[in-house]
Amino acid sequence: RAQRSGMAGLPEATARLEKAIESTRTAGGADGATAQLELLHQIHSLLSSAAEDEVKASQGAIEAALLSATLMGPAPPVSRLAVVVLATIYRRGARTSLYTTVGQLVSWLNNKSSPASSVPARCATVQLLGGLCAAHGPAMVSLCLDAVLLLTKLTKPPEPAPVRAAAWAALAQAYPGTGGVPKAAQEEGIRSLKQSMGERGVAAELRPACLRAAPALVLHAEGLWSGDVFDVCCGSMTKALDDSSNAVRAAAALSLSEVLLAALARPAGFGGGKGPRRGTGGLKLSLPAKRAEASTPLEAVAAVLVTPFLKAGASRDLRRGLARAAVGLLHGMRRAEFERYAEFLLNCFLNMAAAPVDASKPAGRA
Repeated sequence: RAQRSGMAGLPEATARLEKAIESTRTAGGADGATAQLELLHQIHSLLSSAAEDEVKASQGAIEAALLSATLMGPAPPVSRLAVVVLATIYRRGARTSLYTTVGQLVSWLNNKSSPASSVPARCATVQLLGGLCAAHGPAMVSLCLDAVLLLTKLTKPPEPAPVRAAAWAALAQAYPGTGGVPKAAQEEGIRSLKQSMGERGVAAELRPACLRAAPALVLHAEGLWSGDVFDVCCGSMTKALDDSSNAVRAAAALSLSEVLLAALARPAGFGGGKGPRRGTGGLKLSLPAKRAEASTPLEAVAAVLVTPFLKAGASRDLRRGLARAAVGLLHGMRRAEFERYAEFLLNCFLNMAAAPVDASKPAGRA
């Protein structure tokens, strides 16, 4: 009975979606977006319960409708739900058209004279591309790598700020689908990250979006410890903890904790060592001055937090952000790893707590 209901409802819901999209194209307004959201929720539910042959029968019409809606530059909630619906179609229906769809999206973004030329349409197309790479990247590794290179290009000027921010968000989704980000893509990514974080007068949403993409890059970078990805990401985030924007500082603290957790999850290739140096003389530490001198990933991670915190003249915003990152690190660590190095971590954080406070520094940005 459920299958018969799904078989009867899916074509009807698809036809209603096509009419809603056409109505939005001609009349516009918020009512069209609301109708699309309701129909997309309904279609997603039907796709999950309908028989596979019925999903395949409606697949072409749904794909065409969603791509048509994307070219209209829908609101972000509609774009996000469109990604979910397409990902479900390719999971339950025929996957062969996935490659055609992704190739079409890449072509639209590469061609300035494509139908996706307006800023809202480009943002929606970028969001759709990133979502499909996140959902089905392992099934199309080569296309996913091409998408990563294209999205990295879109994070740079002269693209408008909304498109650049959307590209950073899409990169955070696309990196896991690559099966390992190659060195060339890593170098382009960190080059664009430094450029975006160093720009003046950019839109408020750009730098937080840039920071939020860094953890995925660190987690999936090939040969992480043989390159500069970890150092550049940590350095950029530590600097951003002193930013004048509350949103940037909050994104930097959260992203730094996630980058450090990603580094701990990637011990391969770091080198030998039996564990962090325990330190002597109560609270004194023997942390490395440079990451290259660390004997384990945990030691390198601890140095990222402790060294700038204890530096003379460190602002309260910087120390507050590092403390938030440390809390996130502790919450995210595996229990066995935390218990093994509890004494070392306790010494690190006691040193941070004992750091002298400069009373001349204001509570806000120094």
